[in-house]
Amino acid sequence: MYPNRAKSLAGVLGVLPWLGCIAAPEVVWRNYEQTLLVTYETPEQAQRAALEALPLPPGKRVAFSTRWDDSVPSGVEKAEVLAEHGYKGTFYLNKVDAGGYADGSIMRRLLDLGSSVGAHTCTHPYLTKIDANAMFREILLNRIEIESRGKVCVNSFTLPYMAYESETDSNMPAKIGECLVRAGLHGGDEVWPDVASRFKRSPNEWIGGFTFDINDTNPKLSEFETNIGRGLKAVETGEFECGPHLSLGIHNWQPDMQKFGAVIATRANNRDWWYCNANEYVAYRLEALNTLFVKKSVTDCEATFTVCRLLPFETGARLPLGIRASAGVVTAIADGHTLEAFGGGVFTLPHDAAHQLPIHIGAVFNKANLEAEAALEADPTLPGFAISLHADLAGNRLVCVLENKSETAIEGPMALTFRLPLKWKNGIFRQDIAPLAAGEQRRIEVPMGDVDNNHILDVGVFFFAVQCDFVTAEGTSRLYATAEAAPLQPNAVAAQIDQP
Repeated sequence: MYPNRAKSLAGVLGVLPWLGCIAAPEVVWRNYEQTLLVTYETPEQAQRAALEALPLPPGKRVAFSTRWDDSVPSGVEKAEVLAEHGYKGTFYLNKVDAGGYADGSIMRRLLDLGSSVGAHTCTHPYLTKIDANAMFREILLNRIEIESRGKVCVNSFTLPYMAYESETDSNMPAKIGECLVRAGLHGGDEVWPDVASRFKRSPNEWIGGFTFDINDTNPKLSEFETNIGRGLKAVETGEFECGPHLSLGIHNWQPDMQKFGAVIATRANNRDWWYCNANEYVAYRLEALNTLFVKKSVTDCEATFTVCRLLPFETGARLPLGIRASAGVVTAIADGHTLEAFGGGVFTLPHDAAHQLPIHIGAVFNKANLEAEAALEADPTLPGFAISLHADLAGNRLVCVLENKSETAIEGPMALTFRLPLKWKNGIFRQDIAPLAAGEQRRIEVPMGDVDNNHILDVGVFFFAVQCDFVTAEGTSRLYATAEAAPLQPNAVAAQIDQP
């Protein structure tokens, strides 16, 4: 475990009592607590009881995924070949507004085959050649469109053209990294295992991989074996910043899928490999690095722990966490259930059944930046709930209006996550509010705080979003609302803040 990298911040940011927050030095996530009762052979062992999160699921020494960029028609065929041999892939999409991507059918087929989808920008630009506001919009809007059309959480991203450096702007990697984190993304299988450091992010908050290709048009077994050998050697020595994660990619250009299948078949069914997709690896490692175990009490042979772990909707996946207990453990019980044991004090802790990923996801867009009440709109996915967002630049605040148009109350607190462009020094605001009663409308105003007075951040159009996670009678839900606004005159926002 990593007690120096995270701490509980219950009660901050308007968080209601059922929620706490985990804070690394770089980012804050919502969390929740589970109680874990661990029984040992002797009272002495219980007194010495300690827990740690495993870097991979029990019995696995390496995670292996595959990466496929761009919204190409052959994605489903690739996913079928992968599934046939026990592999999974992540398909990084850059165009989801046409055909089977627009209606979500292709994405649903990929997901049914065990693969996942990731973000790859809306229009596949060189991020290094566009302004910071366009960059943020390309990344965040892409995530919103994929999630709302595919009804699936997205936590991973890959760069178009693998471009993140600029000869004229030494801060470009950090700008890209900041945009990614503000957009709610957590990692992706780039070709550099140290991509977190390249983006100027902590490896505890941005999760990468060692990605290699075997010739996109003519897959070669020799290159497959050579790169796997390199990767496994680095995993054994622990030299990868990204952890034990290998990924095959990058483009889905193979004309002969059967030849591709024959190559990957040579490494199928390794018992100590975790054949995962990038979303799974990113979410698992993010949680493993940021989970806290606090021993609360010891009674005879029993040690009681509080496990503080990230909420699934924050990480984008819902996976059991592998845990190793100190010597002498007999059983572990959580939520009234005995946990599955794997020997050697290892077991897995599933998420609480109350915390699920959203199954209904929608989005509404306020491109003209109308006043919040005028922009209030419902997405067809959730016709009983309306939302809007307005950027009041003169007042340096975001205004969100929520309306429960249904005849039943929202179940439990509603988690609002406001996402801001680089002009504002604080890019994410989390505010959790009491549920809306049937027929209730509520207006939320969020001060945006200090701005960066670098005029280059005033180029283009500002893009804002609020992500609202909540539970209705129909199930766990997520709605996005966005707003776009042209900057005020140079220094106008700063002048508003400086006024007494």
